[in-house]
Amino acid sequence: MADGADVAYSFPMLNSKKIVGYLGDLNIHVSEQMLASPKDHVPQLTMLFERLVETTLGVTKEEMSQPVFAGLGCLTYPELHDESIAFLALFRNVCRMMRISRIEDFALKDMSDPNQKRLRRQLSAVINFVRFKEGKEHLYLDAMAKKQRLAAAVAAAQQRNNKLQEEHEDIQDRMAEKNKAIEAVNAKHEAAKQKTVELTKSVGTAREELARVKKDNNDIKDRVATAQATLNRAELEKKNLQAQVVSSPKRILREVSDLQQSLEQELSEVEAETRKAQSFKHSVVVMNKARRELAKATANIEEAATELSKQESAMREVKNTQYKIHEKRNDFATRSSEKAELQRRLVRFEEKLAHLRKQAAFKTEAMAGEMEAIRAAIAENEAHYNEAHARMEESQAVLDQYRQEKENVEAEVAKNVSDTKELLTQIGGITGAYARRLQAAMRDGEHHPSTVLT
Repeated sequence: MADGADVAYSFPMLNSKKIVGYLGDLNIHVSEQMLASPKDHVPQLTMLFERLVETTLGVTKEEMSQPVFAGLGCLTYPELHDESIAFLALFRNVCRMMRISRIEDFALKDMSDPNQKRLRRQLSAVINFVRFKEGKEHLYLDAMAKKQRLAAAVAAAQQRNNKLQEEHEDIQDRMAEKNKAIEAVNAKHEAAKQKTVELTKSVGTAREELARVKKDNNDIKDRVATAQATLNRAELEKKNLQAQVVSSPKRILREVSDLQQSLEQELSEVEAETRKAQSFKHSVVVMNKARRELAKATANIEEAATELSKQESAMREVKNTQYKIHEKRNDFATRSSEKAELQRRLVRFEEKLAHLRKQAAFKTEAMAGEMEAIRAAIAENEAHYNEAHARMEESQAVLDQYRQEKENVEAEVAKNVSDTKELLTQIGGITGAYARRLQAAMRDGEHHPSTVLT
């Protein structure tokens, strides 16, 4: 590989200025000098990786300083491995972050003896992953807002559909009442009636489609609510378990520290008693010499007897001291066994914490997959809704056209009825006049028969 700029990566390669700017947006402040010569700034680079792990993976420095290491209690001097174990935990999390960012060749040398080109590529990949993560969060929020708007639109469409249904039923009732008058209309009215039947079928199809869309939307709402509740429960369980487990090891370590201090104090007391016993033994030696001297000097028998009583008293104190030392040793053995048991409990708690973290990560990934499926279902449902809405608008247009034609037909029927009434009135007037003339002619014939005969 001659130059990093000649290789096509799945993420854009950033220069030092852009890397400093993007990291500053994440509240991680670095200098271009550190990026230019990372070998001279290894401690700052380690702190940079700690901040990036916390930003991308959510693993804090305190959590990495308490890793699960079941074999720590088996070491002769475990305190010598504290820093190396914490560094190993950081390295594992950085490797995980790099794999997620599509950096597969990250090694321990990149932290202990970093290279400027490799560091630039690694930071570019991590920044690309962080920006991708932020973009997906915006998409998720937009999808949720879009789902809410879709639900409101579906509710409004349902209200419009109910209103159209009521109007349609009212039209059918009115058409039933005027059925006799409509039957007397010409072929145009028959065509309008046929359109009414077709419109009824179209409205029924639109109602079925809208009902299916509503059912799909309700199913998606239930799945979203279930997934959100499961995600909330998993997050709550994770927080509770972390709060319980992380505080327990600290409390156990404090108890172990207190026991260690108590044991050290008791050991100092045992050593003091031992020194006192040695002093008493030395006194016994002196007293033996005195007894030999007193055996030679008969004049000092009473003084020798006094020294002998002191010797006996010292021997009793020595025995008492030896008994206390024995008790202290037993107590020390008991405390040591308790300390070992507490260390074993601490290891089990840390193993349980790691297992719970893995479960939480698995649940989070499962929730992410399910949310992707829900987004796809929402998009599909939106397409069905748009299609149903278009059909409903088409049905509304046909219904408006039918109403206009029906009003025209009703106006024509009313005009025909009015013309018929007027014609009947005219016929009645003509018939009345003719009847009056006929009656007058008949009366004239009766009075003038000659005229009739003629």
